[in-house]
Amino acid sequence: MSKRHRAKDPRRPARRRFRPESGLPSAPAPPALRRGLLVLGAALAVLAAAWWGFRAWRHAETRAALAALEPVAPSVPADQPERREAMEVADRLLREYPESPEALYARGVLLFRHGFNEEAVKTWQACLTLVPDLAPACEFLGIEAFQRGDNERAVEFLRKAVRLDPQSPAAGLYLGEALNNLGRMEEAIPVLEQFIKVSPRTAEPYFQLGQACVYLKDYDRAKQWHEAALREDPGFAQAYFGLAQACERLGEADRARECREKHAAMIARGRTAEQRRVRSGRSAAEAREALAGAYATAAKICLVHGKTQEAREYLSKAAAIDLKRNQ
Repeated sequence: MSKRHRAKDPRRPARRRFRPESGLPSAPAPPALRRGLLVLGAALAVLAAAWWGFRAWRHAETRAALAALEPVAPSVPADQPERREAMEVADRLLREYPESPEALYARGVLLFRHGFNEEAVKTWQACLTLVPDLAPACEFLGIEAFQRGDNERAVEFLRKAVRLDPQSPAAGLYLGEALNNLGRMEEAIPVLEQFIKVSPRTAEPYFQLGQACVYLKDYDRAKQWHEAALREDPGFAQAYFGLAQACERLGEADRARECREKHAAMIARGRTAEQRRVRSGRSAAEAREALAGAYATAAKICLVHGKTQEAREYLSKAAAIDLKRNQ
């Protein structure tokens, strides 16, 4: 019998045909593989549900943070017209760009500069619900906490700000000082040394390093750091006090006495000037300058959002205030 008409042998398994359009002959997946694929599919479904749940939670958090923001201009006394006008600009930013991180950050800065710290904090927190890694908002939240004396909270925000923007002009300095205030000098020293690399002409970090070394009883280095602070700013009264401490510990009694006398004289002069400033209050020129800055800030936000006509109007108002100031 020819091969063409040969009968099938029932003892031999049927051969799967190779079909070019399907690639290799199909074969059922092993049970372990099928179970693995089912588990993977279930895991992906859970992750997708968690992701959408997280997005919904973040959206709800943002809505709640924005809803908590309130206008501040109506609370400004009528005898402070420039301050009220500046706060009207801040409130307008919130009203016109309620979900813009740039506008919220700028509004927070305006509020902070005009003494509305609580509302500024709420505004920056709302900003971070939109952009969690916005370094300037973290920096200002840290500075505000530092000024309130909440050094732990300040360190939390300032560490994040420094991590996000190592070139920040202020975050590193405030972080180093907050760590010093907490008695964590070993942590403060590398932060301040890094800040000096960014801003070597600023006296404050040298002073803070000197204070850290006094605490650590490294009086030679303390003396060097305080002297460096005074080279950058000969009128830095606190640096004279720190230098007196270091010299006293090093047995340099005459130098210590001289530094204490200079410190006392500078403090007396500064106290007199501060009393005059408090009695006179914020000058009209300072109030006008702050208002011009508010209009300039609003102009930048309008440009970010493509509102060139509104930006021109804000810049015109800022320029008019500057013209009056220079007359």
